[in-house]
Amino acid sequence: MTAGGHVRGTSWSVIRRWALAAILFQGFIIILIYVLVIGTLGPNAADTLEWPLIYIFSNLTVQTIFISRPGLLIMIAWVIALILYLAVHLWVLSSNLQEGWHLRKRYRIILIAVIAGLWILIAHFLPTPIVATHLVVRGIDPVALTVTVFTTVSTVVLSLWHHRRQRL
Repeated sequence: MTAGGHVRGTSWSVIRRWALAAILFQGFIIILIYVLVIGTLGPNAADTLEWPLIYIFSNLTVQTIFISRPGLLIMIAWVIALILYLAVHLWVLSSNLQEGWHLRKRYRIILIAVIAGLWILIAHFLPTPIVATHLVVRGIDPVALTVTVFTTVSTVVLSLWHHRRQRL
């Protein structure tokens, strides 16, 4: 939705529909993957699901360093998708902070540098993938879920209240 204001000649209703369609499509794909895994391998296999890049690297050892062409294609596509996702996320985050704090446009570059530096610093000081996983699952995910639920519910309530107030 943040990038919607940068699309020329498009109304917000069209942007909102495309954003909701994208969210529904992503949700559909995730549900489809889980249904296929549970349907073919059983419920015990759902606990062992991993991201494609992690799966590829977890199967590599010194003896099996060979990566097939499809595996290489998946690995390259996944890394490119991850980098593009992080770049867009970083741009949207800096744009929202710039608008929220009423900063000048030149400060966006400084915000991007600070946020990217923090990401790199945090990634550098996480000693092992197990510690990172524990931090994400036990700390960050519950906080993110709480903030998301609070933000979503309060937005809906405020939107209904504002709509009702304008009617009167």
